[in-house]
Amino acid sequence: LTDSTLAAARANKRWALEEVLSYRYGRLCRMTLALCGREKTGNLIARDILARSLDILSTWESPLDVENWFLHFTVLICRRQERGIDPAQDCLLRRVDKPSPAYQAFIRALRQLPGQQQEAFILSRGEQLEARQLAVAMDCSTAAAANHLIAATKSLTAIAGADFQAQATAMSRVYASLTPMHETI
Repeated sequence: LTDSTLAAARANKRWALEEVLSYRYGRLCRMTLALCGREKTGNLIARDILARSLDILSTWESPLDVENWFLHFTVLICRRQERGIDPAQDCLLRRVDKPSPAYQAFIRALRQLPGQQQEAFILSRGEQLEARQLAVAMDCSTAAAANHLIAATKSLTAIAGADFQAQATAMSRVYASLTPMHETI
C-alpha cells in the first residue's frame, strides 16, 4: 500500500478503495477467525470491519495508520464476542484433518487462558507481530503485551511440556490456513 494509493482511496477512486480494503483482508480474516474461534462469527466480523473501515478511511494519513487501525479495531471487536468456544466448532481445530490429542489439548488450553493472554499468543505466533504492533493491537503498553505473552507461553508450556514448540508451530500453520483464497480477497 502506498501513500498515493491511500490518497486516491480518500478521494473515492474505486480501484484505490479496492486495493486498500484488500491490503489487509487476509490478515483481518485470520485474526477474526482465530480470535473468535468460530468461522461464521469471524467471517461476519471481518465483513463488518471492512464496512466500518470505509467510514474511517478519510482519517488515515499513511499506510501505517491503515495497519494500526485494522490491528486495533479487529482485536477490540473480537473482544466483544462470547468466550468459551465449543472445541468441535473451533476453527483452530476444525481446519486440521484428524488433530492429534496433544494438539487438541494445546488448543483447549489456549482457549482457557485469559482473553489478553490468548490474544498475545495468537497474534504473536500466528501473525508474527513484533512487540510494538502487539501493543497497538491489544491497546496496551509494550510491557503489558509482553507480560501477557510471557504468561500465555508459561501456561501453555506447563501443559505441553517438551512438546510446546511443536504444538505452537502446528497452531501457526493452522492459523496461516485461515487466510481466504486469493479469489475471495
